Amino acid sequence: MSHRMYLYNLDGLPGITERQKTNGIESLLATYGTGGEDSCLMMEWGYELPLLLQPLFSGETFIHTPVYNGTEGGLYTPAEQGIKALRALYDFIEKHHKVLVDDLTAFQRAKTKLYTFLENQAIHPLFHLDAWDVFNISDDGTEGNHTDQAKELIEEIRNNNAVISAAILADNPSMLDSCPEFKQRGSSFRSFRELLNYDGYGYGWKIISSVLADGDSDFTTYKQDSLYGLKDISGAVITPPVYKKIYPFPYTSDLAIVIKEGKYGFINREGEEVIPCIFDEAWDFTYAWAEVKHNGHFGIIDTTGEFILPAVYEDGYALTETYIAVKQNGLLQIIDLEGNVQIELPDAVEVAGIPDSGFPYFIATGKDGSNTYYSHLFRKLLSGPVENVDIYKEYYIISQQGKYGLLDANGEIQVPLSYKGIRIEYQLDGLIVESTDGKGFYTPGKGWLLPCEYQDIFILKDSTEDGGSMYAVVKKQHKKTGLFDTGKNPRWILPANYEGLKWIKPGYLAYKQGRYWGLMNNTGEFITEPLYESINGKYGQLTHGVALCFRKPEILAISSDNKTRPLTPEEAAKELALINSYLYSRTEVALLEELASPLQKAEEYFLDGKDAVDARQYNKAIDLFHKAIDLGHIEAMTDLGFVYEVEEGFIDYEQAFEWYTKAAEKGEMYAMNNLGLAYLHGRGTVADTDKAVYWFEKAVEKEHKDAYVVLGEIYYREEYERVDHTKALEYYWKAYEAGKDVADAMGNIYEIKQDYPNAVFYYNESVKKGSAYAKWRMGCFYTDGTGVPVNLHKAMELYQQAVTEYETVHVDLAILYMSATFYDYHKAKYHIDAATKAGVSYAEEYRHKLGL
Repeated sequence: MSHRMYLYNLDGLPGITERQKTNGIESLLATYGTGGEDSCLMMEWGYELPLLLQPLFSGETFIHTPVYNGTEGGLYTPAEQGIKALRALYDFIEKHHKVLVDDLTAFQRAKTKLYTFLENQAIHPLFHLDAWDVFNISDDGTEGNHTDQAKELIEEIRNNNAVISAAILADNPSMLDSCPEFKQRGSSFRSFRELLNYDGYGYGWKIISSVLADGDSDFTTYKQDSLYGLKDISGAVITPPVYKKIYPFPYTSDLAIVIKEGKYGFINREGEEVIPCIFDEAWDFTYAWAEVKHNGHFGIIDTTGEFILPAVYEDGYALTETYIAVKQNGLLQIIDLEGNVQIELPDAVEVAGIPDSGFPYFIATGKDGSNTYYSHLFRKLLSGPVENVDIYKEYYIISQQGKYGLLDANGEIQVPLSYKGIRIEYQLDGLIVESTDGKGFYTPGKGWLLPCEYQDIFILKDSTEDGGSMYAVVKKQHKKTGLFDTGKNPRWILPANYEGLKWIKPGYLAYKQGRYWGLMNNTGEFITEPLYESINGKYGQLTHGVALCFRKPEILAISSDNKTRPLTPEEAAKELALINSYLYSRTEVALLEELASPLQKAEEYFLDGKDAVDARQYNKAIDLFHKAIDLGHIEAMTDLGFVYEVEEGFIDYEQAFEWYTKAAEKGEMYAMNNLGLAYLHGRGTVADTDKAVYWFEKAVEKEHKDAYVVLGEIYYREEYERVDHTKALEYYWKAYEAGKDVADAMGNIYEIKQDYPNAVFYYNESVKKGSAYAKWRMGCFYTDGTGVPVNLHKAMELYQQAVTEYETVHVDLAILYMSATFYDYHKAKYHIDAATKAGVSYAEEYRHKLGL
């Protein structure tokens, strides 16, 4: 079942009792593009109201009975505010098209269509979103379920629109990526640009045109007094209502069929009747011509209405762009566009088949019901009971009475009609032919490359990998296997004398001789002797070389330069941990586990050590971490360093620094970050900001979220003597995207830059998370009218929330209480006294200014 959302533009709210009295779907559904009706269907879309259209619900949205589906959970909003918000978004996108739009011309075309539609078609005062279909997916059958889901949907839309509005206000297109849409689990898009340029949305117009009449995105028909006319997307009349029927414009032509007074003609996209309604019947301009019937006879006209073939035939129909089947004097013929007869079919009553488009033969059906097969050259192939015809290049694979053969386009036999089967193998560029003796390989032009004596022939996975060579695995009846090149120079690469072949990765195979496996390349060169119990390349997914060779008790890795080395325990452990470890056999897994067992034991020590830390048994934890380290566990080095850094009674900064260094040099990202902190603050080593930055950047390469924050701090705070607000914002933005609470610092940087729209956005983000600093700054903004309109009541609210954590705010509260809006001398004095007591440096200055 398809689950969809429907968007309407309505003249008013529906009443459920009134709606239930109507009869038929037509009385319930809106009609697209009817400006004079009471509703307009704008969208029929699967599972979602796409983000690009969500600004239409920027007004106060409420829940009411849906216009068509069900009895609860319909969303309604005023249209005027929504249209204004959508226009604001699209104007903003166009302004920043260099960073947002892939195809500006296509975007502008879609924008023009949307604006025209909204101006001329969406003329009613309400937008209505009917999500009943989608809500049913999560419906538990209880009353109110749809209403609850509607409330959740309204909240989602409101949150997305808040970010869009903030981005427009701040004139910052990058803020669009903060829409909650992109943070939802299962979201199809990671950024606004990716969503905007998704071809399936067509910059928003495909969403609206999903319900356009007749499948045409530019026109819609309308009816008046039982006759039809044509309108464009704006609702402007193109063609007056004078036709009994208007057919859709075909994709292949700018002319559409119309019927007037029982006769057929054609109009163009400007609504002009370029070919008058004079024909008995007419068919679309599939090619540069159309079939018509005139005065009861078949003919062909061009786009001006002139006859290419005169209407003198009793009947006819197109086979291809070039050939037409016609009846003349009761005789079936195939002719070309000049009227030249290609072939006469005196005993045929009809012709089927299209000698173009991959179907290069046709079938003439005789008066007795029998069929005769002809090639695209009009040469006879076969008559009688033909079960099937397949095409291979210019050849025909024929099956007749259970036997298969191969004919060329002239009907000449290439492979006799005596085989059990013929199968096309395109990658091998030939045919696998089966007889009672076995399978063989035949290529037209080369003949028999392999006789029909093999148990099986199939493609090697990278058959055409090096271009020109096409590899077939060939099996003999007695289970011997070889490799044959069917390409430009057919030859045996490996004779069929081996016990097995196994594809390893592009260009490599394992071969089995006797009981053991060796490795070879696809040119027949042996890379190893057959020494191994198994060879596995994980179907090309191995990260430790070409293949792993297993021979108890060792596992060898073969690199791309064909060198062999022992697999390390760390590599074995990684292979076992990977999601595709199932590609190994049980025996191979057992050998990997045996090799990785020291590391597995190290992991046990490590986890026990972490448990000991949680239990505050630090001596035990140190002992366990050392045991894990002795077995090669890198993370244990980091955790051991952490014990020496922070746990009271065990603090030894030099040892912490030593273990962080060892782990960081082995690529452990938490150690990299901790080592950066050690250099930054001079713990266990001499403070060195350059080295700190080096290790933080190493941690950032591994996407360590805390490292983003610290690098932002280094370039933000003056004490590090590296103030660079551009760099600070770069790292803070990454931290912000990673969910770190850095919005207050970002707001402050934008405030310093006097970029107040961005400052307001990030301060507000921080306010949502309870930051007293951000509440103070936003209170100041509302007091002074910086980036927002002056609003002393909002300022008072924010100051009162912030003052318990940020004592500087006492001064600002004292100032407000001395204003005309909140004048209260005693409260003002209370707060200035509190500021003095808290040690606010400028409290006494303001005491004097305020006369307190």
